[in-house]
Amino acid sequence: MVQQLHNARYQSDEAIIRYRFHPGRGEAVIVAGRDRHGDEVALIIRQPDGTLVQLPIWMTEDRAVAMMVTESPRLPLTNLRELRLPV
Repeated sequence: MVQQLHNARYQSDEAIIRYRFHPGRGEAVIVAGRDRHGDEVALIIRQPDGTLVQLPIWMTEDRAVAMMVTESPRLPLTNLRELRLPV
């Protein structure tokens, strides 16, 4: 979830990294902007050293916490069939 921060000088956003496999999990990050790649949205975040990197927005959503790793992959049959289609 992205939360807006306001002060007299500028407006920025803050987000918490929720994806359990990200090394920064649980950290609050400053969002400097957003970028879109097709249907995917990435947050541009400022790292402690001042550099900017992209973070997929889904890694900040509550559903990222619930993602599970299973012993065997689980894909719907329709998705597997789509893999056979020509590109």
